[in-house]
This record gives sequence, structure tokens and C-alpha cells, in this order.
Amino acid sequence: MSGQKNAPLNVAIYCRVGFSEYALEIQKQRAAAVIREHDDWNLATTYTDLGTGPQFNRRPSFKMMMADCRKGLIDKILVRSISTLARDTWSCMKVLRELSALGVTIRFVDENVDTETDSQWMEFLNFYSALSAIWREEIGAAETSDIVPALQ
Repeated sequence: MSGQKNAPLNVAIYCRVGFSEYALEIQKQRAAAVIREHDDWNLATTYTDLGTGPQFNRRPSFKMMMADCRKGLIDKILVRSISTLARDTWSCMKVLRELSALGVTIRFVDENVDTETDSQWMEFLNFYSALSAIWREEIGAAETSDIVPALQ
């Protein structure tokens, strides 16, 4: 053994919230705590999109993060939840495949899923996304059933 240590991983935090500064701070704190658990992880930067909605083209920090990944500046990304990254399976898989091709891994803190260490992350993501879609439809139906009678 040469005694040389591997270079620390450059880890980025990606946060996205509607409008709550409090929720944003909680996301940052939780991700920073995960980084502190790993001696070989270095916080490279934090990317934050506030009030941008789910579409990637409306998220300037997401676009900057992807550009930095393409430049080789980021090794791993921490995200609070799969739904923070993307709300639909297709968009999420597209991003994850590009990151994988770039050698960048991603860890979803709430779900405790890491594309580096979890061999079945794609299957989990598909299952989770399907459940999320059903949940959003149920919430939308419940909201509509409450709103429509009030408008009549």
C-alpha cells in the first residue's frame, strides 16, 4: 500500500423550495450534516432554486450545477428528496443518466438512496415516482372536490 489517500469527493448540495426560507435552511442543514459524516467529502458548493417550479429550464441554479458537473467540478450531489430534483420519472431518469455518464453520483437524503452504492436505485426510483404521481392525483382530486362546491 502506498499510504496515499484518495482525493476528497467534491460534494454539492442542491436545494429547491417554493418560497419558504425556513424549508430551504432545513434542506441545507440536513445535507451539511450528511457531509460532516464523511471525512472524505468536501462541500464544494450549494445550489439553490427558490420559487422556480418543477421545470428544469426555469431553474438557474440547477442549470449551473449541471454545467459544473459537465466541467468535472462535482463528484456527488446531495438532494433532500427525489421530488426536490424532479416531479416526474422521465425527467428524473434523464438527469440521473446524464450524471451517471459524467461519473457524478447522487444521494437522496430522505429516501436514503445513493446511486453510487445502491444497485437497484433505478427500480426504486420508478416505484417511488409512480407512488408520487398517484399521491399528487389524490391530493389534486381532494382539493378540487373541496373547491368546486365552494364556487357553486
